[in-house]
Amino acid sequence: MPPNPAFDNAVAPAFVAASPQRLLLPSSMDSRNLYCRELGRAYAALGHTVVFGADNLAEAGMSFDFVHLQWPEEHYRWRGQGAFEARGVRFVADLDRVKAAGARLIWTVHNLAPHENVEDALDRRIYQAVIDRADLIVHHCDASVAALGALYRVGAGVRHVVVPHGNYFAYPRGIAKAEARHRLGLPDDAFVMLAFGRVRAYKGLDLLLRAFALARVPRKRLLIAGVYRPAGGWSDRVRMAWVQYFKPGVRAFLHEVPDEDVQVHLAASDVVVLSHRAVLNSGVAVLGMSFGKPVIGPRAGCLPAVIAGDYNVLYEPGDPLALAMAMERSSRIDPAGAEAANMAAAARWDWRDIAQQVMAAATR
Repeated sequence: MPPNPAFDNAVAPAFVAASPQRLLLPSSMDSRNLYCRELGRAYAALGHTVVFGADNLAEAGMSFDFVHLQWPEEHYRWRGQGAFEARGVRFVADLDRVKAAGARLIWTVHNLAPHENVEDALDRRIYQAVIDRADLIVHHCDASVAALGALYRVGAGVRHVVVPHGNYFAYPRGIAKAEARHRLGLPDDAFVMLAFGRVRAYKGLDLLLRAFALARVPRKRLLIAGVYRPAGGWSDRVRMAWVQYFKPGVRAFLHEVPDEDVQVHLAASDVVVLSHRAVLNSGVAVLGMSFGKPVIGPRAGCLPAVIAGDYNVLYEPGDPLALAMAMERSSRIDPAGAEAANMAAAARWDWRDIAQQVMAAATR
């Protein structure tokens, strides 16, 4: 059967190059997730034929040389028919089938469990099944290797490779700060802290709001941008409505941000802030640095490796006072110095170099 890429036909051919190596990126997120899109482009630039789409993993008539898995849970938690457990069983069976047909399985460790189901026994079993079948496990820092080994059984024969998280230079950019602030209703003279991305309980929204209230920063504003799906029913909805419309100094845009508008929120901000209580990787930290913004983040997971340097601020996770002090420190950072240093760091996180390192490790 022909591939069923997640991209439409006008876009998909741009990522396909003639090559004897066929590589599947089985993600249903790729048309909305720049990570998958840029990784696919990088593989194609190296000469591989790249196929996108979660449906292709289940197609019995298709064969691949490599399958590069990203988020296991999207194949059984976010999609499919039937009971959750049955979807998980089918996903593992699909991995066994493509491996039996000769594919090598690559898995990138974005997180150690689905973010909002960290204690679920079935998710743990499926993550373990992925590890047991992986020919290569990709990490974004050395701490990820240790964290995975502490939580799961990782065989001595499994190969690992540590590569950076690729930059987000591909997002449109160029809007002036004044115009961006005008569009978002923010004062020209404010110090704006941006919390960007999907608004989820594990990202510590309550911690963020408490820290913002404590931070002694003149003319401070907090900009929250991203899709919000309440975890606690009507009480969460009422709380977020109050935050969105009545919380002093807070502007919240709780909806999907189109690619072309990402630059608006980044240009309007002075610093990007992460309030996770626990975290392994953060694309938002890389996004902030790709736009030359200082980043505030918890001292956890890969963040110390990503936002190292004098122009970003680390704090102890889960401590609102520590986060408030980090906010205060960030207000004294030289923006020009931060822009130069962070964009230079992001430029080193080149997608083609990353894809080349992964494939070199996968074919050893």
